[in-house]
Amino acid sequence: MRKASVWKIAAALFIGCVYIWLFGVVQVVEVSANHEIQVSVDIPTVTTPDTQAPSSSTTLKLQDIYRPGFEDYIPETTVEVITTPEVTTEDNVIRPPEYTNQGTTPPPVTTTPLPETTTEAIPETTPAPETTTPVIPPPVFTPVPEWLETEVSGVRYVTESCYSRKKALLGAEVADSYSRGDKVTVTARTNTGYYKLSDGNFIHEDYLTENEIAQTTTTSGNSTPKPDSGTDALAGQVYVYHADKDEYFSCTMEELKAMASDDTLIGYDQYRMVTVENGKFVVTHTWDFNNPDYTYLYVVGSARELVIEAVVAEISDWYEEEAIKAQAICDYTYLRKKNIYGTIPPIHLVTYNYNRARVEKCVDAVLGLAVYYGDEMIQSTFTAATAGYTNSSYDVWGVYYPYLVSVDSSWEMKYDTFKKDGARFDSSYIKQRVSDVLGIELKGSPANWFSVKDTLEGTENGWVTSVAVGGKTTYTDANGVKRKITGRIIREQVLDFAIVSAAFTVGYDESTDELIFYIYGSGHGVGFSQFGAHIAAQDMGWTYDKILAHYFPGTEIR
Repeated sequence: MRKASVWKIAAALFIGCVYIWLFGVVQVVEVSANHEIQVSVDIPTVTTPDTQAPSSSTTLKLQDIYRPGFEDYIPETTVEVITTPEVTTEDNVIRPPEYTNQGTTPPPVTTTPLPETTTEAIPETTPAPETTTPVIPPPVFTPVPEWLETEVSGVRYVTESCYSRKKALLGAEVADSYSRGDKVTVTARTNTGYYKLSDGNFIHEDYLTENEIAQTTTTSGNSTPKPDSGTDALAGQVYVYHADKDEYFSCTMEELKAMASDDTLIGYDQYRMVTVENGKFVVTHTWDFNNPDYTYLYVVGSARELVIEAVVAEISDWYEEEAIKAQAICDYTYLRKKNIYGTIPPIHLVTYNYNRARVEKCVDAVLGLAVYYGDEMIQSTFTAATAGYTNSSYDVWGVYYPYLVSVDSSWEMKYDTFKKDGARFDSSYIKQRVSDVLGIELKGSPANWFSVKDTLEGTENGWVTSVAVGGKTTYTDANGVKRKITGRIIREQVLDFAIVSAAFTVGYDESTDELIFYIYGSGHGVGFSQFGAHIAAQDMGWTYDKILAHYFPGTEIR
């Protein structure tokens, strides 16, 4: 019994020595309550030919990503080194054990002593030659031109006193002055609405026409200076009517222009002719703009007085008050903008009795307000009525303004003013006019002479943007330029404004041999619709600011 015990003790001691000799490492694994694994490791001495790593004890903290339990497999862990011995080989990295059982105590972790390693000398290599990265120049940006030019050639005539400018931009530096009837040669047209002159300066297209304008004279034997006679107009005297004082006087053009301010406006009355006889002013009303004795009567007065008279002349004193207010703002904007840039625009003033108290009330409520797009007063164009929607400045004048685009005005269509009775013309007259103006010889039945091809917005009875005349949709003008035949060409050139709108359809009355133009709307159709504003205020309760915001989108009143 005693002999057997001795052998058992000896065998146990032998096995323990072998165990220690084989593994040489005792590991204790502790699992903290928060599932962080701490491993205490005794690292044996590792010797390399170049380095001697000291023996030390290291604690490594193995933190999993989402703190899983032992039953989870952890594909990725983050190792935070708290105390790190100097180790020069990658093989000394301690990696976490993988647990496959679901017990509460992980199995013991064993390590195998690292074999001795030999570090081989790395042969020297010739460094790669330095490379030079080519210098890439910065991109060159071509500046956007201030305007674009389309080559044209021909002669134009100045419709009213104005300036030429050194750039084709509103408010650009003034280059020269011109008077009504002056003849100029144009070489290009810009997308900003200007014509380029042969001297390189620019005049806005609003002040030029292809039709020659008769020079003005007086019927008096006196040598009274004429306000618009050639290049001496600015040095001579002009005839002026003061609207507030009901007085006539004469002064130089420069003196007249100097009177303009926020509170004083200047225009010329295109419907009144003035002459001087025996030292007195003689004023007559005329619609004959080609009359050789026609001399402009300039008008100056307070903004209040001129706007009051202009409102009634352009709209009516019985229109809805909000429509009258909107018209007053348009008139003030139009006159003040022109005066700021040194021009005197045409103005139509009232010449009959009206309900002045009602108009005064509306004008006083908005006097001094103007419509702006950004920092500029707008081109506050207005029209009597529309074809159910407004026209665009580009389709009428070829100049784009972001606030003069086509907008809805369909509420006008249910009233009689929307469609005018047909304007009738004898077929022989139409045939001659088409030949003279368009150079097209009409043949066959007059019922087939006109065919509306396109309208703005594609509407059935809208502004005519293309019309075939005798089967042709283009013609060659007096300057040899090929142009599209539009409703505006028919209205203004062929029919000489005998129809009130460029929105029409054409019929033929065989019994009378007459062509009938059925008209929709009235005027050019661009901008503020006077009748549309009246209906919007009457039927929909719109105020003046909402009316103007609708017809001039993107603008503000201030």
